[in-house]
Amino acid sequence: MKKYDYTILGGGCAGLSLAYELNKNGILDTKNLAIVEKRKSYSRDKTWSFWKTEDHNFSDCVSKSWNNFYLKNGNDTISINCDKYPYQSIDSNLFYSKILTSLKKNNNIHFYNDLNDIDTNDTIIFNSAKRNFKSKGYWQHFYGIEIETDDYYFDDSKFCLMDFDNNCDKDVHFFYMLPFNHRKALIETTWISKNKSFNIREYMSQINGYLKLMGIENFSISFKEIGSIPLFSNSIKNKKNEVLIGTCGNMTRSSTGYTFLNIQRHSKYIVKNIEKILNVPHYRINNKYKILDHILFNVIENYSSKMPSVFTSLFSRNTQSVIRFLSDKSTLLDDFSVVMNMPKNIFLRSALK
Repeated sequence: MKKYDYTILGGGCAGLSLAYELNKNGILDTKNLAIVEKRKSYSRDKTWSFWKTEDHNFSDCVSKSWNNFYLKNGNDTISINCDKYPYQSIDSNLFYSKILTSLKKNNNIHFYNDLNDIDTNDTIIFNSAKRNFKSKGYWQHFYGIEIETDDYYFDDSKFCLMDFDNNCDKDVHFFYMLPFNHRKALIETTWISKNKSFNIREYMSQINGYLKLMGIENFSISFKEIGSIPLFSNSIKNKKNEVLIGTCGNMTRSSTGYTFLNIQRHSKYIVKNIEKILNVPHYRINNKYKILDHILFNVIENYSSKMPSVFTSLFSRNTQSVIRFLSDKSTLLDDFSVVMNMPKNIFLRSALK
């Protein structure tokens, strides 16, 4: 069996981002890489969206960018401008195509469907496939459909970050909508709960009900996606020749589920330290966010029905500070602004728990 300098387990967002960064920086001109991925072909299966708080390698994979968004809580709507940090949505098909086209030009990079086909004794393994999420913590789970309508229904100058379901007592439920033009939009039903998922029939019933409220009954579906994101840390320890990456490397921000930009930061960190990667500290999201996110989950645990008003309060002012905070780019002044936006009684009680 062939030996490799580096092996990436999992050819999804984290694995391919790292492979692209290694290749782009010339690391794989003299080293070889095996990518182990079960799927035999790639197609659109994900939508990754985030506020652009920094440059990244995939601006040419952005399918749409918005400078405005809004949150709805019953009859109340908060509209927010984000032209300093546009909200971008990446089409996974464009992402896969760009990276695979680049990687296949390098003869030092090989793809496998089975780890047993290569010798892993003397390789450094970057593992995005190892999962052991047994915590009783919260999950963000969702189901989305991209629809096309016969008539103009959508204002594609702004997206909906959260439209809350106020009939939810125990968990947090909202709808998320990305309009790509006046007739096409991705609409997701999203839950924050200790359940990992519902069945697709339940999700689809929720979306159909939401569309009817918008007056939309006739539409075609061009794309579907489903996912469950753990909003807690992975407890797995890496082996001595292994670096955990992606969600299993704790690159997901607990309070938001955002992962894409953290994956890009981690990939750059690995490339910068590639010669000593097994001996440097593991890249981590700043610990200050764990503290504040922990308080937020105490609010969800004890005051879940108040969460719509908590989130709308969060975005009520100093929105650039809030965006930087949610994107892991905040200063201490930003953090203070975010805390001051929160409902004081609920926040203080939750902080003391």
